[in-house]
Amino acid sequence: MQWNLRGYHAQLPYLQNAIDNIQPDIICLQETFLKSNKYPKLRAYQFPPLRKDRIDRDGGGVIIFIRHSIPFIPLTISSPLETIAAQIVLSSHSITICCLYLPPDSSSSTLTSKLDTLISQLPRPFIILADANAHHPSWGSPHSDCKGNHLNNWLIDNNLFLLNTKEPTYLSSSGNFSHIDITIATPDIAPLFNWHVHHDAYNSDHFPIILESSIHSKSDTIPQWQLLSADWNGYQKSLAFTSPFLSPTQACGAITTSITAAASQHISLSKNNHNFPLTKCWWNEECTKAKRHKNNAFTKYRNHLGDINKWIDFKKARAFFRKTILAAQKNSWQLFLSSITSSTEIWRKVRSLRRPFLSKTIILKVDGNFLGDPTKVADTLARNFAKKSNGTSLDPLFTLHSHACEQLPIFFPENQTSWYNLPFQSHELSRALHSSTSKSPGPDNIPFAFLKHLSSSQMQTLLSFYNYIYNTGFPHQWREATIIPLLKPGKLSREVDSYRPISLTNCLCKIIEKMINWRLQSFLEKCSFFDPCQSGFRASHSTLDGLSRLESSIKDSLLLNKFCVAVFLDISKAFDTVWHHGLLLKLESLGLVGNLPKFIQQFLKLRKINVRVSNCISNSYPLYSGVPQGSVLSPTLFTILINDLFTSLPSFISHSLYADDGALWITGSSITDTITLMQTALDKLESWSHEWGLQISSTKTKAIIFTRRHIPSNLLLSLSNVPLEFTTKATYLGVILDRQLTWGPQITSLHDRCSSDLRLMSVLAANRWGADLVSLRRLYISLIRPKLDYACFLYSTAAPSHLIKLDRIQFAALRIMLGVLKCTPTYKL
Repeated sequence: MQWNLRGYHAQLPYLQNAIDNIQPDIICLQETFLKSNKYPKLRAYQFPPLRKDRIDRDGGGVIIFIRHSIPFIPLTISSPLETIAAQIVLSSHSITICCLYLPPDSSSSTLTSKLDTLISQLPRPFIILADANAHHPSWGSPHSDCKGNHLNNWLIDNNLFLLNTKEPTYLSSSGNFSHIDITIATPDIAPLFNWHVHHDAYNSDHFPIILESSIHSKSDTIPQWQLLSADWNGYQKSLAFTSPFLSPTQACGAITTSITAAASQHISLSKNNHNFPLTKCWWNEECTKAKRHKNNAFTKYRNHLGDINKWIDFKKARAFFRKTILAAQKNSWQLFLSSITSSTEIWRKVRSLRRPFLSKTIILKVDGNFLGDPTKVADTLARNFAKKSNGTSLDPLFTLHSHACEQLPIFFPENQTSWYNLPFQSHELSRALHSSTSKSPGPDNIPFAFLKHLSSSQMQTLLSFYNYIYNTGFPHQWREATIIPLLKPGKLSREVDSYRPISLTNCLCKIIEKMINWRLQSFLEKCSFFDPCQSGFRASHSTLDGLSRLESSIKDSLLLNKFCVAVFLDISKAFDTVWHHGLLLKLESLGLVGNLPKFIQQFLKLRKINVRVSNCISNSYPLYSGVPQGSVLSPTLFTILINDLFTSLPSFISHSLYADDGALWITGSSITDTITLMQTALDKLESWSHEWGLQISSTKTKAIIFTRRHIPSNLLLSLSNVPLEFTTKATYLGVILDRQLTWGPQITSLHDRCSSDLRLMSVLAANRWGADLVSLRRLYISLIRPKLDYACFLYSTAAPSHLIKLDRIQFAALRIMLGVLKCTPTYKL
């Protein structure tokens, strides 16, 4: 536990309470305010503790308490900084723990040299738990200061990993959160720890920081099918589908039961075993044989001590065993690196090789009380998600309009002749299965692998099942989805509204969704349905379409010394509030008839959700609006509903649309006339929202004026009678646009994001069995290069002082890949 408690004796009762609740093995405290004649003592912790008091003036001081059961060696540190360190042994891991306090008035100019001196005295691997009193986006601060910039550069230069998850650690007397406590680790032990901020500050202005070791952490895991060891031949032979199909629900139940029964005979489920083997990802039969040979050689030598020949035999066997282990680990790394697509995935995979998976416990604050029971947490989240999709609206105009429309039911006539209503073909099913790569099953616990390993005759039965469903109706089993709550970036984990619902639907349903979605998209493209400026979820379109048109308009306005007024829209709870009847009205207006629109109508009807937290499933709750996030059909259906958002705008108003990310802009010589025209466009968008139910958030929608000219201060744009915020920079489709298009904020943000990936690279480079040049280069191309390449043609005109920041990222990556010293000149890389 890391904590700035601001006075040991004053806070002793609260410290004791924190220890009772958290039960930490090691406690690192800053600002103890202790004097040399005071002797702090805590029960169950070794006495005397390690401490360093501030001598020259009041305040300050650091101390480390270590439990009796943990052996340690005190380290003598020669440093002007307020720091203390100890080397501990934690489950066979020797780790150096360093407690550090950097006062707010400490000098920034000499900080890095002092820190270099400090870490040169710390045996590796080490962890530094510091109250840094510094700000930088790398650990969550919205801005950076001089000390924060020095610290961030020092971390990059020394290949150190920042464990912070960007949760705030400090609450000021004015009620503002900030991020001034940081935890630093060497890359080789960073994956062994989970970092989070405790929800209770215990009478201090700093929150305790909990650093959990994966070696001691235990988490209930859901049993999963062991697909790698599956007997697929036996699975195929024992799988027998029953017939005939009597109803959609009966047919789906029969298919599901048959598949599950065959799988349970030939595919095992993982056991909920907390003693997870750390070598599971790479250990193979060759390793087992080499280890057995080595042990046999050692036994023979032990029985014949002094026999030089048997000693040599043992050394040879040991050397061969080491060589076998290194080869197995390297091969495993090659397979793992070839599948890397994102920072989140690589971090998950690194931790999976080093320790068992730790599911993050969700603790919610509801009505002032903390809720930690998984069942209650799951039910609370489920009720909250269902409330967002209860079919009601705060817009009285839309409520009146929707009630009037829903009095007339929508009926799609029978049609078996249109090409999109014809029976599915084998090539469509094969394509759907081939494109399905997810490993997470839905509520029926059937992964895609079960369907991919069917025999040819079983595939034909499955195809017949899908055609039966397409012609007759929607199974009841497919109406309920299991929700996995995903914490939104930058949100507090204890807030109920901080989680995004990701739906796990049945894989059997996803296959037919894919086939229907391809047919629906083909129909929409053939009838030229899409807005030409809609780029979302369309073939041969991307986010760069809208960005390039917007950047071109901004650049032209700057060159001609005009004003370009842009508004970036934010649609509240977009996917959760889709009006089902309105969506069906749009399908009807397209002339769709028969099976396809009927399937979508049934797909939207009588949906339910439950939420899974740890191993606990909540009660089921109905949904009356919205499309499930995580479903195959949902993006296309949402695009259909929002497609005509900008249809009523005049041609001189430019716009861009990518799913629910919309922007509109206009260029003019007169700022007054331009603002007036933009307000007219916003009024039309408001009228559209009254008709179709998607609410544009007035508080999150931003306006920005791109110009080099003076901007009057009395300008006003409003939406729903709420003034919009004018800002100097805005983020659209992942790119930050500043008022004069200097690209400085975009490049700074890109630099910070790439710096985080560099630390991940250093984690891999720290392991001697995975740090080869080819693998690290592949990792760089997978993680960092896409970020640098994305929309790079837009900011290629930025000033050299900005672009050099990106060059430094590449130089740092080269140093990590090549394993050279940080002092190596860049021209030699």
